[in-house]
Amino acid sequence: MIAAIYELNGRILKTTNLTKKLKRLKSEPKILFQLENGTEADLDQWIKDNQNINSNLEEEDIEIKKYHYRNPITGYTMTSIYDNLDVNGYIKID
Repeated sequence: MIAAIYELNGRILKTTNLTKKLKRLKSEPKILFQLENGTEADLDQWIKDNQNINSNLEEEDIEIKKYHYRNPITGYTMTSIYDNLDVNGYIKID
């Protein structure tokens, strides 16, 4: 079997059985990498090593901003990705 990484509709995808996948697809993908008897781990490593081939993969470099909240009564803290969290008396501290 041939393991491969391909681009289809602007997305980077992987398969461990390229022949079978090509029969199922309606449009022809752009093959970026293929390896005879490759494993999914091999494909993951190739993607990791070649992240700059597609701008879609650059989204992983975006840092997620986190907001911290504190409950003044109990002293418990909470971290969230939302800046307008309204949960049972928690106050935004940063």
